[in-house]
Amino acid sequence: MINGSGAECFGRMTSISVEKQRKIMLQSPNGKKTFGYDVKFEDILAENLRGFVKIVSEKNRIKDISITNEFSIESFWTKDLPIKLLKPLSLKVFYEEGRYIVEEDVFNIYAANQDFQKACLDFENHICHLYEEFVREDIKKLGSGGVSLRKLLQSYIGVNNVDL
Repeated sequence: MINGSGAECFGRMTSISVEKQRKIMLQSPNGKKTFGYDVKFEDILAENLRGFVKIVSEKNRIKDISITNEFSIESFWTKDLPIKLLKPLSLKVFYEEGRYIVEEDVFNIYAANQDFQKACLDFENHICHLYEEFVREDIKKLGSGGVSLRKLLQSYIGVNNVDL
């Protein structure tokens, strides 16, 4: 995702090299990423090794870093079309006992996997399932709880993304 003058990347820092070519390895929702960094970032990076960070980079060099376990999604894919959300959906991620746990509070969804990318894909599959079962479904087939969930989903998805 692009934000401001640099690219933003969220992930878990899995390794750091303090040699002549300073680099970190980040496990992101889109796979492994490598970033170079200046010595001014070395202490914060070393203190947060194996932790979650959000990095702003330019040409794969860190320009800014924040320590956080939260990120957001702005779109997802269903079986046949992309869905752009009207507002970002905030997610929290944890790493416990060798598993990445991705969760969010609006729809009470969570996904877990040993691979961060797969945990994020599992999460996206849960969102897609809700979309298919409650938004694309004929409203007459839904109970009152289903209609409420449909309205909540549509507040994030919008009606233009929905087959009418």
